[in-house]
Amino acid sequence: MTILKKLLIPVLLVCCAFHVVPTVAAAANEGQIKASIDRGVAFLRAQFKGAPDEHKGLIGLTLMKAGQPHDAPEIKEAIRLAREKCKDGQYRAEREHFYEAGVDATLLADSGEECKAELQAIANFIISNQNPNGGWNYPGQGESVAAGDTSTMQYCCLALWAADRTGVEIDPQVWVKAIQWHAAYQGADGGFSYRPGTTQGDVNGVATLNMTVNSIGSIHICMLHLDPTSVPFLERPAAAAAAEFE
Repeated sequence: MTILKKLLIPVLLVCCAFHVVPTVAAAANEGQIKASIDRGVAFLRAQFKGAPDEHKGLIGLTLMKAGQPHDAPEIKEAIRLAREKCKDGQYRAEREHFYEAGVDATLLADSGEECKAELQAIANFIISNQNPNGGWNYPGQGESVAAGDTSTMQYCCLALWAADRTGVEIDPQVWVKAIQWHAAYQGADGGFSYRPGTTQGDVNGVATLNMTVNSIGSIHICMLHLDPTSVPFLERPAAAAAAEFE
């Protein structure tokens, strides 16, 4: 599990806990919320200079989403680094591969700058690494280690969504295959595990809340780009498909 994912998973779990765990505490008011955000912004700015380059995109994107101006030094530097990875029409991540690509793509797409060429490079990187079964693993692993990686899937979908927002054309079959992967590897309990069919991860292959949230988000992104009113055609045995037309 990469450093970036270790940073993100606890945040996601804490956020989800506020929605699923009953509490008697009073809701925070606007002043308290703003003060909390301000403390977070100050902390991230203090961490930015010493952070590895592959983490600066996440810090820059978080500051942007926290309402900081796009010309803030940290955001400008994060955008510059993301652009640098896309030279010569090829995306070259530092260490965090698809996680990094998802963050960089979202940062560039929401920056307000002209970044279509860079987002095309990121989209090419993502699409060229999609496995035949529609899933994504870490680069170079194919389907040899696992059928797919649920958390990687989410960041790939986020990257392609960002690219689409800037006018990059994404082959609809990329979205269809991603939905087919989720349909094929959903657990019997309705949830999703880290790497379906394996015992990899912190809970030995059991479906978890954060992986299930990832999958719901990924499926929704795919649906947005196909037909939000109906599920796209999923591959089924030929006999079953033929029976529908008898």
